[in-house]
Amino acid sequence: QAPSEREAYKKLLALSESCPKHLSTKLLCALHKELGGKEGGVLRKRQNWIGPKKGGKKEAYFLPPVYQKVPENMKNLQKY
Repeated sequence: QAPSEREAYKKLLALSESCPKHLSTKLLCALHKELGGKEGGVLRKRQNWIGPKKGGKKEAYFLPPVYQKVPENMKNLQKY
């Protein structure tokens, strides 16, 4: 079960105080896992989108990069 918004914020605040000040894939995955993400702690391995269920990806309001690009995109984010 996912934590409440207040519990999640408290966990995030506590984690951020003990974490290094730079982003890493490992850190972001650990934060996601701690916050109770549906598949927390790992990079996604399938395409997802935000939009109506009936329309699928074609009707999506937001379609993030394909899952195969996520590791490369995370490396680019860390460099930035």
